[in-house]
Amino acid sequence: SLNIKIGKDNEMGEGMPECAIVTANYQVNGVSIGNAGVIGPIRMDYSKVISVLKYINKELNKGIGDGKNN
Repeated sequence: SLNIKIGKDNEMGEGMPECAIVTANYQVNGVSIGNAGVIGPIRMDYSKVISVLKYINKELNKGIGDGKNN
């Protein structure tokens, strides 16, 4: 699942008001294996960041999910 926190809503609070945090929880075969995220400026290219995080998820499932190392 994706989570987007912008400006004062991000976990860093007042220390990073001009930043945004985009995170993704990764699961393989229904088991959570971790999180990855990007910290960037509020005006970052969100669609590109989300695409990269989705690509990582796809590759993890392809490489780990089927039990094969590609």
